[in-house]
Amino acid sequence: MNLRRIMAVIAPAAALLATVYLVANGCSKGTETPEARQARIEAGNLTDFEIENGIGPITETVQLSPLDPHLAGQGEALFKDKCVACHTLDEKKIGPALRGVTSRRTPAYVMNQILNPENMGKYHPEGKRLTAEYMQSMTVSGVSGPDARALLEFLRNEADKAPHSAQAK
Repeated sequence: MNLRRIMAVIAPAAALLATVYLVANGCSKGTETPEARQARIEAGNLTDFEIENGIGPITETVQLSPLDPHLAGQGEALFKDKCVACHTLDEKKIGPALRGVTSRRTPAYVMNQILNPENMGKYHPEGKRLTAEYMQSMTVSGVSGPDARALLEFLRNEADKAPHSAQAK
């Protein structure tokens, strides 16, 4: 009888402790609401992945295939349409020169910069540095995820080519 009374007290207490632990630590690892993620980022608590790969919708490592010339051509057209007002490949303009960016930054970083320039400029250490250097943030270019991937492919295609002294428009 004593054992039943002890178990009647211990079992609910153990269940309460387990519930408190799960609430405090999250029911499963890796689950974070978009609101909680944004609050964490704004507080300056970037993950190692975000430091290396940027802040934005690309939250996993981008696996690259061999260069796709067709996709690079689409990216070149997008670059001429959406990027040349501020960027060239070889010379600083309103923004930095972009030839070789794919050797300095991960594919996910480049895509997150294209897709989420506002948060990159405000909260990412390198984005904040570039914002200070160029005295402005990159503007939202209105490109989709597939567009950002095409721009990445264009920049990959141009990375090892000789610099041009004047950019073709």
